[in-house]
Amino acid sequence: MTGKTSCQHRRGISADTWPCWGTVLMECPATLVAKWAPGAASFEAIDERITRIRMGAWSWSALIGFLVTFNCRFTVEGPPELAEAARQVIGRLDVGVPLPDERAPEPVSSVRAGT
Repeated sequence: MTGKTSCQHRRGISADTWPCWGTVLMECPATLVAKWAPGAASFEAIDERITRIRMGAWSWSALIGFLVTFNCRFTVEGPPELAEAARQVIGRLDVGVPLPDERAPEPVSSVRAGT
């Protein structure tokens, strides 16, 4: 299948429910989005593996959080505030996370007086 499909899906909650709305292209099939998208989200299959999702949340960071729960790569289409929130969240997640080959330091033995 190539190009956009004519099938768009919208959940039953009003679009004015959330103050922050954004649109992304997500690398996951519409069947997965249909299963897990929150109530006010709308989505359309672009092809078998790409889905455009429009959804809202109470903040831009919360919207990024919802999108991350799909565990799929995505590209922000807009608005710019959503892209900026994604950059900020990336910065917060990158701080203090050890690489897989780094080992935790050995625990320090407690030293008691007189030993």
